[in-house]
This record gives sequence, C-alpha cells and structure tokens, in this order.
Amino acid sequence: MIRNIGDYEYTWFLEQVKRVSREIWQVKLGSSSTNNEHFYGHNALWQLSPEEKSGKIISGLRFSEHDTRALKLCLPPQQDITDFRVGDIVILYDQSRRIDHQEIIRGVIESMDREQIELRIRAGIKKHRRFGKSINGDIES
Repeated sequence: MIRNIGDYEYTWFLEQVKRVSREIWQVKLGSSSTNNEHFYGHNALWQLSPEEKSGKIISGLRFSEHDTRALKLCLPPQQDITDFRVGDIVILYDQSRRIDHQEIIRGVIESMDREQIELRIRAGIKKHRRFGKSINGDIES
C-alpha cells in the first residue's frame, strides 16, 4: 500500500508519525511552555504536591495481605478512584516519607473494587519484607 502513494503523501505520512511520537514523549516526560509554566509528564508526577496529584493518587491505603508476587490493599472510605483501572501500571510508596528514604514498589492493578485493590508486583517481594497493617501506602498511576 505504501508503494502506491505519491511523494507528497509519503512526506505527509512521515510528518504525522513524527507528530504522534512527539505527543507520546510529551505525555510521558512533560514539557516546558514559553511562559515559564512547567507541565509534568507521567514520569515526573512524583514532583507534584498531593493537591496537584488529585485523581492520579490514592492515599491512605492499608496493607491487608501479601505474598511474594501480590499485595492486597484496603481502600480508605469515600475514596474516588476514577482514574485507575485494572491493568494500570502504578507505583506504591509512603507519601509521608521522603522518596529517597524508602522502597518504591512498582506493580500492575490486578483487580479492584470499592473495598480493596490487588497489585501484582513485577519484581516480586522479598520474603523478609514485612508490611504492617498500620502502614499507610499511596499509589500513583
């Protein structure tokens, strides 16, 4: 099919591919606008305040159970989770501690309902790692 198009159509096609590629990178990495306002991409959301992360974070999660590949977390009451869905890649951490002084756990939402979220942890969880029920966790997409 691509052999049957003219030079100008091929040039237009390549420009569209470049545009889509730039949009994907911008969503992931963010960009700086000309008037000094910075747009954070998905990979830089950790730099925002909790208020700015509204809809992209679930705070106050409590650990209910875990094994070497999965974590079950209880949702706090009245938590709006509209931006999260099964299959999303998320990070789990304690927002009350500095990022550089804790372990960040990356996983995928395996299942979720109004009471709990189950995460499948890609790298697994070491056997010595213990999660107390009193520890608060936060997940971000």
